[in-house]
Amino acid sequence: MIVTSSLQGVKSFGLLQSAELNAFDWSMRLRSLIRPLNKPDSRILVITVDKHDIDYQDSEKMGRKEGWSLADKALAKLLLKLKPYQPSVIGLNISHPYKFNPELENILKNSENFVASCEIGVTETPKEDTQPPPGISTKHLGFSDLPLDDDNIIRRQLLLMAAGEDCNTSQAFSLQIAHNYLAQQRNVPPIKKLPDGRRELGGHIIEKLEYNTGGYNLDTDETRGYQILLNYRYSDPEIIRLKDVLNGSSDSKLSGLVKNRIVLIGINQPQRDQHRTVFFDGNPSSEKPGVIVHSHMISQILDLVLENKPLLWCFPEWLEFVWIEVWSVVGILLVIKRYSSVNFRYKFVVIFFILGCFSPAFLLFEGWVPLIPSAIAFVVSAGVTLISIVLINLVPRLYMETSNHD
Repeated sequence: MIVTSSLQGVKSFGLLQSAELNAFDWSMRLRSLIRPLNKPDSRILVITVDKHDIDYQDSEKMGRKEGWSLADKALAKLLLKLKPYQPSVIGLNISHPYKFNPELENILKNSENFVASCEIGVTETPKEDTQPPPGISTKHLGFSDLPLDDDNIIRRQLLLMAAGEDCNTSQAFSLQIAHNYLAQQRNVPPIKKLPDGRRELGGHIIEKLEYNTGGYNLDTDETRGYQILLNYRYSDPEIIRLKDVLNGSSDSKLSGLVKNRIVLIGINQPQRDQHRTVFFDGNPSSEKPGVIVHSHMISQILDLVLENKPLLWCFPEWLEFVWIEVWSVVGILLVIKRYSSVNFRYKFVVIFFILGCFSPAFLLFEGWVPLIPSAIAFVVSAGVTLISIVLINLVPRLYMETSNHD
């Protein structure tokens, strides 16, 4: 009880958060090996703009503005190219703070399924990179802010947040796109607020991420808005390049890729809108473009409503205490029973390995249970018990030797 209570106290100060989040990432990666469901989300297609696509726009004299990735002429041509294939929703995850040219503006007037993005809470990004396209209505706009942990890894998803002065929308880019898609597919109404403050979408209750959810111990400003844990899919959605769509090289497969799908448009360029996810391995090449992160967020919402796949859940605080206490007792019982045998080390390693497997095992059922405090409780309880038994056996022996000497 002392060990468990102490660990809960240490956890409440956030001293275990970094280690627990690393364990969570490890468990997510291990889960993808245990259950390799590597099929991309067939409801989403991503069209990326990289350096070669920028060069192609310039070679075709599309009038791209200096410093921006996508020319209005290229976007207009892309939208006209996609329209015959009837995409469900088109999401633009590329900053466009200047007014659309007349041709593109006319196309967008007849595109009810178009959603643009902007940013609300970013302070390090230049203001002109965060503003929405002038004149676009709120129902066609979503904020693209991504909550970062201290190690710059994205493990959380913002659904709702107070609208900004320039980015005048309270709904996330991913949520706006999901709303559009669900309304078309199942006539699902937008997310609504329940009397107790929780949110409901498509008959599913969405619990808000609290400051101490799972291994977290977040500051107040980090829990702003309505957040949930982000449950990444095992693979990214299908990706094609802008150039391949515009030059016609993908025409033969475009119908199968676009019809009734969500089409996201975003950049894929080094050091621009690149993010670390739970699959980040320390190499910059393992970072993912922002548009890919948003695609995982959209998938999570669609999976909840259309597939009844639960969001990531965690033990309540009292059950977490019991779970840690159980492993503390296991460590004590292991030592009491076989502390002096050769098999003790073998059993210790086996049980410790089993404990480590529980975290990815629970994630198979979308559950996140504490690994680090449980492991510490097991090791510390076993160690203290072992030392106690050794001392209990040693003290009488020393007393007898002292008595005989006297």
